[in-house]
Order: sequence, then structure tokens, then C-alpha cells
Amino acid sequence: MNELAVRFGGDFDFLTIYQREAHPTGGWEAPDQPSAYVISQAADTQERVAAAQEWFRKVDGKGNLAVDGIENHALNLFASFPDRILVINAEHRFVHVQPVGPRGYQPDELASFLESQLRNKM
Repeated sequence: MNELAVRFGGDFDFLTIYQREAHPTGGWEAPDQPSAYVISQAADTQERVAAAQEWFRKVDGKGNLAVDGIENHALNLFASFPDRILVINAEHRFVHVQPVGPRGYQPDELASFLESQLRNKM
């Protein structure tokens, strides 16, 4: 997603909402997960904020970062577990909604959508 934030960041705002861990240590661990990203499930919002900031730094995150509280309000509101791509326009309306990942996580589809939006602005 960083590549898209760099490519389209001058025309669109990017926001990553960090939510609960999909593959925490001691939970359903992903066998192919890079060791640099192995993390425990946060016990409270403060731990989640710290994990989010560390992760965003490690991946050289672009755009803005928000953190879902330990109550998982954003996760539940956007049905976004384990991940999801949504585009909201200036009128606060959803204009592009991908299915839930990992299969629904389609950055190339997002790039095509953003390119079409730029063409329509010209």
C-alpha cells in the first residue's frame, strides 16, 4: 500500500487504521510471517497504539495512521478484519469498497480506481 500512497499521495489522502492482530503470537500464527512483524495481541489500547506505531515505522508507512481502540469499534463498523480497502470521497461517502481480505485486498484494483478518478477530474 505504501507504493500507492507515494504514487497518489499528492492527489488523495491515505489513512491506515491499525486494528487487532490477525496472527498474534500464541494465537493463529502465520507460518510465513516475517519475524520482524511477529507481535502479541494487545491487552489494552495503549499497547495497541505502541504496536501500531512500531509496525508503521518498520514498514516505513506512508500517509496517516489511526489506531482502533481495544473495543474494536472501527473493525466492527467497517467489517474490516483482517483487512479491507475503502475509499471515502470529500462528501464522506463510500465510493470504492473492496471485499474483506486477504482475498479481497486488491491494491491493483485500488490503483485502477484512483487512476479513473484522476482521469475524471481532468
